[in-house]
Amino acid sequence: MRLSVETAVTESPNDFPFWMIFVIAGLAVLCIVLALLIFIRRKKDKEAKADRMTDAVTGIGNSLYFEHWYNNFISPASSPLYYIAYIGIDIQRILQYADSTVSEEIQTFAASELAAHAGETGFCARVSDGRFALAFEAPVEQQAREYIEHLLSKLNQFNSDVMLKYHIHFQAGVFHLNAPNIPCEKALFNARHGFYHAREMNAPFVFSDSKLLGREEYVKSLKSKLRDALDNKEFRLYVQYIFDGKGQKACGAEALSRWDSPDEGVIAPADYIQMLETAEMIDELDFYILGECCRTLESWKQTDKKNVWLSCNMTRITLSNENFAERFKEIISRYDFDIGKLVIEITEDAFAESKKLVSGNIEICKQMGCQIALDDFGCGYSSVKDLDDYPIDIIKIDRELIIGSHREKGKKLLLGIINLSHFLGIKALCEGVETEEELTASVNAGCDYIQGYLLARTNPADEPSVERNITFE
Repeated sequence: MRLSVETAVTESPNDFPFWMIFVIAGLAVLCIVLALLIFIRRKKDKEAKADRMTDAVTGIGNSLYFEHWYNNFISPASSPLYYIAYIGIDIQRILQYADSTVSEEIQTFAASELAAHAGETGFCARVSDGRFALAFEAPVEQQAREYIEHLLSKLNQFNSDVMLKYHIHFQAGVFHLNAPNIPCEKALFNARHGFYHAREMNAPFVFSDSKLLGREEYVKSLKSKLRDALDNKEFRLYVQYIFDGKGQKACGAEALSRWDSPDEGVIAPADYIQMLETAEMIDELDFYILGECCRTLESWKQTDKKNVWLSCNMTRITLSNENFAERFKEIISRYDFDIGKLVIEITEDAFAESKKLVSGNIEICKQMGCQIALDDFGCGYSSVKDLDDYPIDIIKIDRELIIGSHREKGKKLLLGIINLSHFLGIKALCEGVETEEELTASVNAGCDYIQGYLLARTNPADEPSVERNITFE
């Protein structure tokens, strides 16, 4: 019995083996290690996700970040309070003349300003190079407009010397979330549409509303018809007559185009020039209008307009065409007219592209006997040095300078530009004259030519009825 009792004591369930304690302790340590590894893995995944949603250049969020916050922060109930802004600057223009450091500095500055303006109820991101998205609250549209206007003024304060040197500034398109559950992609698309419209109109910002979005469908329709319009010669020559320095007799004219569409009627250049440039068809229109100018000058030889010169606009894209000289000469050779009456009008940004090639093509026009006019002088890209570098015969002084001539300093500036041009043997034309006061200022400043709606509106070149009140030199 004694042995059995000892055996029973040895095998008692209350007697726990030591090896089992080590097993349990090991499992506990393993669980702690696994929990720690899971915690570290989740932390790294979270950091990786944050990295994926962070813009490497500016440090703010990227497009993934914006979409994440849009979907998780803006509720259907709060969406009517929100506006989506698409804000951008022409980074490609900066990179054309400066290194990437300047580009990064501008974008980092913009990111800092946007983050500060977003506040606690908004969020922002850099969605592509030189492009930012911002969501912000505003109870009414007027406050949204004031918000964007203030924001753009802050953004455009970046290093004014750089902004002026490269002729760049921030612009924006804004879309109101006026209905719940609008997808982020659609909201950004609508805001982006407003931004590109602001660029076309050279406006600080544009609100993308139903009217503007409806116009997008209209633009798409026009784009689909451009090729046929060029092939069918639906573009028509219009002219605006240019008068002598007293504003009395017409001595010249500017050639302009209008699209006479069989479906849409007469369409203004603002609706198709940009589309033609984007589609790389603008040179076809330029050369077509050149031919129409030559034909018109030929037809004027036996009329009272025989002494009138005609200016033909050439875009920077056409002037940078390697085949420009060949096509120009071929078109000129088709017609019998005084080539000295043909003025090739170049825009002030013509030399921004392929400067050497553009200069060579302009020199060819000059050698053939054409006159050269520089448009929008005094604003934009134009420089006084252009008057020395290129064979300019006429400068067209920008309307902004004419408007400013009612001030004493503006009057002196206009007079100084005209005197400088005369000193260099260059004629001066005041364009955009629309009031009697502007006419008087232009005459008193001693300009050679005057152009504007006050004296003559734009009309079809082949409709003589509109000329009954015009006397020609």
